[in-house]
Amino acid sequence: MVDREKIIWSVNNPILFILLAVFLFCLGSVLSKKVGYAYASDSVHPLQIVYARFFFALIIIGGLFISLKINFKAVK
Repeated sequence: MVDREKIIWSVNNPILFILLAVFLFCLGSVLSKKVGYAYASDSVHPLQIVYARFFFALIIIGGLFISLKINFKAVK
């Protein structure tokens, strides 16, 4: 007999990751625009904003990989 909860989780898991990714991309865009246009005379350069976004994303994702002990496997 097939476990129904396992099937539901295997279908919902990618959907949840996609929704989380969309939310985080939108949040990153909004925060970048807010920082870039915080003060009209003292705005932050767009390259600094992009660098900061990717740097902090690397720290967060790296921390998640280490804390959850995620490893990559080759699919055959």
